[in-house]
This record gives sequence, structure tokens and C-alpha cells, in this order.
Amino acid sequence: MPPHRDPHDEPGHEHPHDDPPDSPGPPHEEPHTQEPPHPEDSTEHSRDADGFLFVVSYEDDAERKRAEYLFNTWEGGNLYKPEGIVRVAEEVDQEELYEDLLVRFRPEQIDAYALSSIKAPRTPEQRSIERSITADPDTVRSMVQYLISRKKGEETGDSAYEVYTNKGRADVEVSLSTEGEETAVVIQVKGHPPVIDQLTTYLEAELDEFEASR
Repeated sequence: MPPHRDPHDEPGHEHPHDDPPDSPGPPHEEPHTQEPPHPEDSTEHSRDADGFLFVVSYEDDAERKRAEYLFNTWEGGNLYKPEGIVRVAEEVDQEELYEDLLVRFRPEQIDAYALSSIKAPRTPEQRSIERSITADPDTVRSMVQYLISRKKGEETGDSAYEVYTNKGRADVEVSLSTEGEETAVVIQVKGHPPVIDQLTTYLEAELDEFEASR
């Protein structure tokens, strides 16, 4: 069955529930121009200051850029990349390793910190959207997939999606069941504010509009 065609998507028509343009990435470097020093390069870092080490793993270049942009534009405090060779040492004799480093390098060349993992300050919230729509399951499924695709959602499993918006990311799961001439749709949205608020508001409004048109 062909996907639902939304008249709001005609050229020149901006849909009221569409995302605003994504946040810009790091400024583009023009040729033959010299950028001013980055704040992380010009700030004097205290060797005795308390700090936190954040390690963000990424699966592709887009995720890497997303993390770098957040760090580079963060306001407040002092964020910087450690200089030199950095290693996390686990289950080692740290005193022996430190002494071995001191044999080979000047003391001022070496920084060592004790690390302990910290728990995430909050867990993701979960919202449930339930609607009964007078349409067959294939039509409803096609409509829901269309709505998720407009938010740059990518399928990660059977009726499971990962959605990225300008507010952040969220996980979405969709289940359908038949109730007579109606199709019951349940959408579970899991994420942190503000993305979960934005995404649930968008899906609820679009499903209500679709249901009213049947």
C-alpha cells in the first residue's frame, strides 16, 4: 500500500509539527583564514582541580560530531581534552606504574587521577500513546512509519525505532492490534526531556488529525 501522502508536505508548505532546522555544527573553516585559539587551548588548566572524565563512544561520524559540538559549545566550567598520552588503568599496581613513569619522564610531565564511575543523574522517561483508528492495520502502520520517518527515525528492530530530533534522541516501539473495524495502536516513547515531550506531542497531534480524517 502506498505511504500516506500528507498535503502539508507539498513544496512551499511548512508543516506545523516539523522540526526547526537542526542546530548548526562547528563553524566552517574558510581557506586562508586563521581561527582564534579555541577556549580549551587558551585556558590554564589546574593540575589540582577536581574534575570528571566523560567518554562518549560513537558508531558513526554523525554521532562523533554531535558529541564534539555539545562539548565545544558547553557554557560554564572548563572542558578540555587531556594533553599527551592518556590511558585508563584497571587492575594494575598504580604505584609501580607511576614509579616506572617517573623514571622515564619529569614529574611535571605526568598527571595521575583516581577514577570512579558515576551514575547517570536520571533515567529515561517513558510515555505511552494509545489510539483506536478506523482503518486496517497496514494503513495505520504505514502512517506511523511515515510520521517517524519525518523525525529522521531509523528502524532498529521489529517495530522499534531510534529517533533523532533537534532536541535529542528517543526510542520508539509500535504495536498494533485489530478491534473489529478499528486498529488499536500503542506507541511507547522512551527518552529524556525535552525530546520526549516534543516527540509525544507531535505523535499525538498527528494521530488525532489522522483519526479525525477517517
